[in-house]
Amino acid sequence: MFRFEIDDEKTDKAGVFETSKLQQSLKHYREHKEWYEQTVIQLGRLLLVQPPIECI
Repeated sequence: MFRFEIDDEKTDKAGVFETSKLQQSLKHYREHKEWYEQTVIQLGRLLLVQPPIECI
């Protein structure tokens, strides 16, 4: 069973870009704020940790 939860609080994307010193991203954010208003989740890889399966 998997459970994913999405927090209601939005990430301060401008603050993240400023803290990370990503000036190009900060400039893009300021020019296209509407693009950053959406929330997108992308799962690239999942690592499942479980006991090995025995073959009979």
